[in-house]
Amino acid sequence: MKKFLALVMAMMMVLAMGTAFAATNDGSKMDASVDTNVIKITKVYKAANDDMTSPAETFNFTIENVSVTESSDVMTVSTMPTPEVGSITVGAGAATTAGATFELDVTLPKYDYVGIYTYKIQETNGHLAGVDYFGEDADTEYITLVVTVIEENGKKMIAAVHCENPVSPSYATDSKKTDRFENVYEAADITIGKTVTGQFGDQSKYFDVTVTLTGDASETYLPIAITGGTNSSNVKSIVVNGDSVVLKIKHGETITLENVPYDVQYTVVEADYTDNATVEENKLGYDAAIYNGDDINAASDKGTVDSASEDVEITNNKGGNIDTGITMDNAPYMMIMAMVVLAGAAMMMKRRAY
Repeated sequence: MKKFLALVMAMMMVLAMGTAFAATNDGSKMDASVDTNVIKITKVYKAANDDMTSPAETFNFTIENVSVTESSDVMTVSTMPTPEVGSITVGAGAATTAGATFELDVTLPKYDYVGIYTYKIQETNGHLAGVDYFGEDADTEYITLVVTVIEENGKKMIAAVHCENPVSPSYATDSKKTDRFENVYEAADITIGKTVTGQFGDQSKYFDVTVTLTGDASETYLPIAITGGTNSSNVKSIVVNGDSVVLKIKHGETITLENVPYDVQYTVVEADYTDNATVEENKLGYDAAIYNGDDINAASDKGTVDSASEDVEITNNKGGNIDTGITMDNAPYMMIMAMVVLAGAAMMMKRRAY
């Protein structure tokens, strides 16, 4: 037993002398005796609202040399070795309200000189509409990677690695340690509803509604799916910054434009069905359409997607008088009854007189 313990102790001493370790950004240890080491930076991808589907995408990153200190004179910003930064590919619907996590690989280079090496890692703005990229503000949103290299037993060893997220570009005490990029996907549904009222309101009639979506010309927009409604002629999608689409909707139905990115502007306008309509066949005597029950004088409903849902309710009313062909006034009947009563009373009085 004593020989076995002695053997174990000897092996542990050999391993301790031959291997150096360095702390990674997550507090674990990595073998720094090899030429390159891979550290991992966390990406968190959140969805601002439930039931929204984030698009499939590859998130790309850049890394640049910032400074080197405590090193040889030959080491400058231009000559210091640069790590390799990978990318993160996610599928459609990857973002969650709780936040889905992914890992970005950063491969450290071989260091031939001691020193403190500082790098700037920044996410590339992919300009995909609805995605809030970490790094849209290039001056403050990035991660600083700091690698400390020392010499031990004649070998260059990575002694420490950590990440910081500066609140200013100073890399000084106003920085806070972090190892995560965070993105948020912001989108919502636009729901169009229809109500028809009045004695002559036709609840089986389809009303034409024109929808237009406008966005930032520098952003990339995926087609917006259109669901709901029962009219088979309705299109199934609409393009932001594209042509307007006409949708047919009747009483009690809803039509939904799904997953519309934040900051998209929308216009919903119904055709004119009053007697003043410019289209002859639309002169049907309806009152002017009311949007969201607020303003009878509004010609359309306009807005910007900036909340969990956007609702547009259009109400059409058509009243009028019902022509039955006969009078429903009770006065003639009351007069006849009164005459009958008077005649009966007169007859009774006459009989008593005899």
